[in-house]
Amino acid sequence: MSAPAAPSTPAAPQAYDPPLKFETEGHDLPWSGARLRKDPLPFILEGTTTWMSTGEGLVGFDAVTRRTARIGPTGAWATALVHSSPTVTKVADRTVILTAFPIAVEGKGTERGHHELEILAVDAKTSETAWSFRVTNEAVTFLARDGVRPVLSIVGVSGTTAVISYGHGPGDHSFVAAVDLVTKSLLWSKARVTAVAVGDGNVALYEGTTGDLKLYGVRAADGQPAWSGMHTEDMFRVGPAGPHFVAVQTRNNGTGDDLPLLNLATGSRVTEHSMRRVPERCADDPVTTTVVCSDGHGVTVGLDAKSGRQLWALPTQTRRSIEVTAVWHGLVYATLDDGAVLLDARTGADRPESLESAPRLVNSYIGVFTDPDAPAASPVVRRTNG
Repeated sequence: MSAPAAPSTPAAPQAYDPPLKFETEGHDLPWSGARLRKDPLPFILEGTTTWMSTGEGLVGFDAVTRRTARIGPTGAWATALVHSSPTVTKVADRTVILTAFPIAVEGKGTERGHHELEILAVDAKTSETAWSFRVTNEAVTFLARDGVRPVLSIVGVSGTTAVISYGHGPGDHSFVAAVDLVTKSLLWSKARVTAVAVGDGNVALYEGTTGDLKLYGVRAADGQPAWSGMHTEDMFRVGPAGPHFVAVQTRNNGTGDDLPLLNLATGSRVTEHSMRRVPERCADDPVTTTVVCSDGHGVTVGLDAKSGRQLWALPTQTRRSIEVTAVWHGLVYATLDDGAVLLDARTGADRPESLESAPRLVNSYIGVFTDPDAPAASPVVRRTNG
């Protein structure tokens, strides 16, 4: 009697870099969160796996094995959140998926209950917990406004320092904390501030209220001042613009000077670009050192990631506006009113290849698609095939 056949192992996926085609059939992602009408999606892609921050914790779906990994916090949630995407980084040559949870700790005896920040790292190869740890101090308090869900996000990683921001914007309900991913300890924290971006060893922070905001840079490693930035009554909105810049919007917004880009390393300004509003999203393509930003009102620009210099912009007198969905290794995936289109990331020129639909996220192995006419439907992941 012959031995039973060993279970088949899915064939190793082929990488297409960049992908131009996707399989027709896909798989619904196990997403149970809010509608996914706007970018950025609270997902990241690593290899063939889509990782999502949800009310259950961190969820990963492998498009090849079709297996789902679910890793939750080790304690009780302190508050419901607007979920932001996890982060992929390397710690001691190990690629991990990083996320954070708000934890409520009950008091015992005379000890008062308090809040703790839990940081979870999942091994990207095995989809199992690599490690987790908690930190707390007087700034780590997960307060929430009535009827409004706060955001808890890992804004970025600088070396072995992860910078985490909580709140609805600067105010009494917000804080920023920096943790060391090797020593698993709290490095510094600041209350009543919000982190905008992490890059070049610094963190851009802003504080105050609308109409009286202060934007400045601190060192990621120790929270000490790096640059003074801006403090003006005209500044009322800020946001990241790629790996090296922060966009600052003023009330007047009539010329490029009203929306300077501040360099994260020095706080110096770049103003020669076509955007009039802080971009709703920016996608960074490290292969072509290009950042593609959309302001949510029809204007899309391609910027040199290092200098902030504008490379191209849409619309023009002869070209229509686009809605960028993803950028990957030299290609911009976008939609028009009547279909999808591919652009060259560095020049903004149309590519000759056709595209049936534009992914919201993409890498060499998979793309994530959503139905704009059914924002409540589960997103679908499809493997690349050309």
